[in-house]
Amino acid sequence: MNSLIITDEIEMTASAVDRVLTRVFLEKKKFYDKYYFVCDDNFVSEYIVQAMNIIAQKSRYFLGSAYFVPACAKSEKLEELLASEGCAISEISPDNFEKIKNKKKETSCVITFVNSAEKKNQKSVMKALDKVFTFAGNNSSRVVVGTLLPLMPPIPQGIDHLAEREYNFFVEEYAEDVRPDFEFYTSVEKRCRQAVRDEKIDATLLRFDNVFAPDNQHTPAFDLKGTILEVFKNQCVEITREDYETTFTLTYIRDVVASLIFSLYKVKTGHTYNVATYTASPATIKLAIYSKCKEYLKLKCDVEDYDKEAIEYRCMSTLKFRNMRYKTFCRRTTAIYSMICYLSEIEYDNSPLVAFYDGKLARLKDLEIYILNEIERVCRKHGIKYFLAGGSLLGAVRNGMSIAWDDDLDIGMLREDYDKFRKVFQEEMGEQFVYSCPTNGSGSHYTIDKVRLKGTYFSTNYSSKNEVEDGIFIDILVYDKTSNNKFLQKLHMAYLYAITKALEVRWYNAPRKNFHYRASKLALPFLRLIPYCVYHGMFELGVSFYKNKKNAKYLIDSVGKKLIDGVMPIDGLEEVQYVDFDGIKAPIPVDYTGYLNYAYGPDYMNLPTYSKRRAPHNFARIDMGEYIFENKDTPQFRSVNIKGELFEEEI
Repeated sequence: MNSLIITDEIEMTASAVDRVLTRVFLEKKKFYDKYYFVCDDNFVSEYIVQAMNIIAQKSRYFLGSAYFVPACAKSEKLEELLASEGCAISEISPDNFEKIKNKKKETSCVITFVNSAEKKNQKSVMKALDKVFTFAGNNSSRVVVGTLLPLMPPIPQGIDHLAEREYNFFVEEYAEDVRPDFEFYTSVEKRCRQAVRDEKIDATLLRFDNVFAPDNQHTPAFDLKGTILEVFKNQCVEITREDYETTFTLTYIRDVVASLIFSLYKVKTGHTYNVATYTASPATIKLAIYSKCKEYLKLKCDVEDYDKEAIEYRCMSTLKFRNMRYKTFCRRTTAIYSMICYLSEIEYDNSPLVAFYDGKLARLKDLEIYILNEIERVCRKHGIKYFLAGGSLLGAVRNGMSIAWDDDLDIGMLREDYDKFRKVFQEEMGEQFVYSCPTNGSGSHYTIDKVRLKGTYFSTNYSSKNEVEDGIFIDILVYDKTSNNKFLQKLHMAYLYAITKALEVRWYNAPRKNFHYRASKLALPFLRLIPYCVYHGMFELGVSFYKNKKNAKYLIDSVGKKLIDGVMPIDGLEEVQYVDFDGIKAPIPVDYTGYLNYAYGPDYMNLPTYSKRRAPHNFARIDMGEYIFENKDTPQFRSVNIKGELFEEEI
């Protein structure tokens, strides 16, 4: 079993929740001071707790404290819960509700999630639900109740999907033979109606049908795990006529957790909502399995025709919930593929995450090495020290080559080497290259200098907004001395960070999304009044402030993304050694441990989870022009004109 799949899935579930919280933040919705999660011992509850652990550590918008409350007194303990910087998740016994409700009234919310198909814990679940509503009444708390449903019987009379009240009527009044299976669920729903109607509780009910995760499932309509195991045992996907004759709704784990958080803010009090991610049949699921694993499996399809009138539908209509503007977080094939990779011996293939390169990633890396060879030539001639930096250094140390999904190449220099390099490279570089920096009239206003390859485009969504030489590049990252005093270090970095962000907004000439959107929108009219030369002058003054400091022990990544992450030790970066890297010898620091610990944490030698194995940039344009093929004898192509292709002059 691939445990990395589960780690990845929990992180992606937390990411889905964080996107919900981001949206809430941008729409000026309120947050809660206290979040209580009251759950019985089902696998969804485990995902909820572990995802909220991550949210408590990383989210910029999770502003309250969270507590997990086991609904069943005999439930097994979940993983030890964290406590971090005021955002804590701690485990509380059901009896401690009495202590909680006697505390000072605060804005709080309660998410209750139970498996209503599980009969062994019915009494304790109902007891916990009573306590939730009592607590909510005493504290004016928002309540969201989520339930896993039993197997839904086939819907008669050719109806495809049942809406919320239709579903109630069907299981409570119409389908008499299934009433015992739904008795506990209907009692949960009855208790919710009583709480809203009679006790004036701010409550909402969510129904979840056929929930699955990579490592577990509650899918009474279809044994997804058993099907995957059988397919890989036989090395064949076999589709029969019967596989087309039933249709049902499924919900992936990311949407279960995210929709619960979403419902705290976006849905209406007193309503019931059907939540499902996909509508599928055994046939569509098997085809999804085959589509992701064609190289491993055979396909056998013994279906000439099937009776469309005979299809059994077991589906809930999610129209009402979708109209609350909820968006699902995972495609069906992606969700099934995660389960496949967990249950089988297949290594997860992350190539779809870098598919926008159109098969040109290997060629891109070749051209970056081509640029690096020019940098190496000039640096050797003038005695300038440099080293692979960022992800390039990590790839060299971890694999002896560039990271498979990385799309750029970074080199680093100390300030004294950089000052010399900036001057001599522009004089020494070949005609095929462009030196892009804010002081040479190239039109670039990055705080990072770049060596670019003429005749190409490698434009991000950010850089493509401006008419500037924007070819394939290598970044020159500079590491500057800073004070040995912690307070002065923070002051130094805060100054540079403010200048960098102001210049970024000014050059983009539009408010930046997410965290800085409001501030950038307010500041932009004033930022436009300041000439670019002022920004760059203030930045150069700041980065070189400690340039001549004799006993400096620390450096800052003054032009990189790690500026706000603190200081790194200067030891180990002053001397280099040459190692194998993508077919050449490239320099790395003699002691790179401190740098990589600073940049990636102590576990830098471990591969990241699958979802993080993606390109670091968002590209708007990738065009290699005459360099697209390796043939060096091709005639010269038209020169790039940044105004557009139709402005190019004929050769």
